[in-house]
Amino acid sequence: MAPSEDSTRIRILKAALELASEEGPSALTTRRVAAAAGVNLGLLHYYFKSKEALVAEVFGLYLEELRADPAHADGREADPAAMVAGMLDSAFSTILRRKGIFFGLLGKAAGALSTTNFASVDELGGSHGLGSIAAMPLKAVRNVKSSIFPYVVSYIESILGDGNPELAQRRAMQVMLSVFNPLLFTDMPRVAFGLDLRDPAVRKQYLLDIVRDSARPPNSR
Repeated sequence: MAPSEDSTRIRILKAALELASEEGPSALTTRRVAAAAGVNLGLLHYYFKSKEALVAEVFGLYLEELRADPAHADGREADPAAMVAGMLDSAFSTILRRKGIFFGLLGKAAGALSTTNFASVDELGGSHGLGSIAAMPLKAVRNVKSSIFPYVVSYIESILGDGNPELAQRRAMQVMLSVFNPLLFTDMPRVAFGLDLRDPAVRKQYLLDIVRDSARPPNSR
């Protein structure tokens, strides 16, 4: 693919990602994406043979953004807790910035999750015929878990010691849930408790407190 063709393709994908971030996946019609990217429909179909192919690539970009890299986390050298908190902030800030994608897809999956028992995220998108779109929000959550959860567990074990791996796993899960719910529903903590997690400084301290508290010995909590 020539460089100019590659840049056009990237421009289409980025326009689609921004459109979905603002209005949700339902906004990803070929006409709207073409207009947002400043290309005609024929050119869009040249690069993406179907709407489904375009949506799949847009979501692939979204998943890559959710992968928190410890090398980019604040305080990684001076404070392991700050590194973990920075990774959490990176991933969940992406969810907030792209919340139209997450909540739009979550709505598609909610009905299926409430009526059927699934053994795994892969089963949700596969054998029951619900399609990959329905599984996308859960895959996003799993993506965050796979890239961050081991670091949370490792940090807790480094403080508590490795004699109780079940406790470290349980504490790490509590950290993820303590972060996941408030950061997705930022208006609730602001209205109910005066905690504005949209403020980067407030969010950073909130995350750091949670991470540090997770590693306290059981008799000191």
